[in-house]
Amino acid sequence: STGTRTTLPNGNGVTAYNFGLGGRWVQGRSWGIFADAHMNSVESSSATPASSSEGTSGTVTRTNSELTDFALSNLVTIGRTLQIHNNPLLVKMKMEKLESIAMDSADCDGLNFYGNKAIEYFELPALKEVGSYIYIYQNDLLAEFSLPALETVGEGLQIYESPALTAILFPALKTIGFGFWAWTNDSVETIDFPELTRVGGGIGIETQTKLISFKANKLESIALDQGCGFYFDDNPLATTLEMNALTEVGEDFYVYNNEALTYFEMPALETVENSIYIYGNILLDSFDFPTLTITGGLSVYGNEALNKFKMALLEGIKGDLLINKNVILTGFDFAALANVSGNFTITDNVELSTEIAQDLADQTTIGGTTTISGNKPTP
Repeated sequence: STGTRTTLPNGNGVTAYNFGLGGRWVQGRSWGIFADAHMNSVESSSATPASSSEGTSGTVTRTNSELTDFALSNLVTIGRTLQIHNNPLLVKMKMEKLESIAMDSADCDGLNFYGNKAIEYFELPALKEVGSYIYIYQNDLLAEFSLPALETVGEGLQIYESPALTAILFPALKTIGFGFWAWTNDSVETIDFPELTRVGGGIGIETQTKLISFKANKLESIALDQGCGFYFDDNPLATTLEMNALTEVGEDFYVYNNEALTYFEMPALETVENSIYIYGNILLDSFDFPTLTITGGLSVYGNEALNKFKMALLEGIKGDLLINKNVILTGFDFAALANVSGNFTITDNVELSTEIAQDLADQTTIGGTTTISGNKPTP
């Protein structure tokens, strides 16, 4: 069926609808399963649809609070949107041949899976492309999902407020057109993108209360197409942050309020177009950006355990430099720094020698004001 709207009539006691889906079935527009009627299951077969009319915007299947499972076993392509939401008893879904969603237009919702209170696991084993967005959220018992073949998300990927989810794993995903955002998934311990190379907009990993590890070790660029940057914040148990191939960030780079993080490095990062912010990481002892040469700004402040950090190849800061209230900081490596176009501020680092701060100012051309105060007096 292409460009057809199929509507299931409301009614009590209905246990199944059978769709005429012999062989490969390509749905031209949209498919939705959400709370409305009284139904226990949906299956595909060779029967005739319950009702249909030509020329409408898509296909919508209406179900209700009694839906427990459905199968669309021969569905291969959905041109725009797949919505599965607010089915409180849904525990099983099967679409083992589905390969693509929303490849006709990026201007649609793509894959929406939310508000399904009983389901603990789902998979789309053949899904390779989503041309717009993926949203997975507010599925109370969802502990795991699997999209093992997914390689491309044309716009955004958002996963949030799923309290039972334990991991976010995309083993084959290579590109995300706009961004990846995960927040308030209270049981997630691991986020891993082993094949991801490019994110056009941004990455945000925020308020993951049990997160231990984030890895994207083939990722080369973030936010070169659209502004957002990188945000890794308020993850109190996180100890691992790895993006070992990252070379460019087209916006800001934030690492803050991660209470267990003791060390991280960005071994390949060369350019951050806007500013780097590293603050409020109370156990962070050191960090290293060994290949960074240019950034729009640098702020390092309020890291209570920070003893040292290195940016040995950094040549220029296009905005401000701020190093403030790192109470045990004793040194840093800015061996190549020659220019700070904005303000130069090193203040209230009580174990940092004033002489070290002044030596850095003396080697640098400063475009704004220079403030050095509240540091350890020079003997």
